[in-house]
Amino acid sequence: MGAGQDETEPQGKSVSRKLRHEPTTAEVILWYNVRRRQVEGARFRRQHPIGTYVVDFFCTELGLAIEVDGATHLDRERQDEKRQAKLESMGVTLLRFRDEEVLHGLGGVLETVAGAVRRMRARR
Repeated sequence: MGAGQDETEPQGKSVSRKLRHEPTTAEVILWYNVRRRQVEGARFRRQHPIGTYVVDFFCTELGLAIEVDGATHLDRERQDEKRQAKLESMGVTLLRFRDEEVLHGLGGVLETVAGAVRRMRARR
């Protein structure tokens, strides 16, 4: 067990709590733009556990996850593909953006998220 981790607490929750306290700049920027139902009224949670994984942002209403990939993902393409396939097999739709996209093209990122929310709601 890690320091400060309660034995009764699921590991995903302790990991998500740790990640919430150590966000990247791109995650902070995106969070301030998707929280409080700012994108098509969708409610996103930050660092949300799904099974054994923790996604950066998750809308439970739609099963829509958003991942922001920084430098740590550059050499993890294969692992990310497996992770995405597993999440998709659980019914999760995953949008993936690079840090640079969020930092230098936030408008396009937000429009992509808004479009996904609209499409997913239209299918319901």
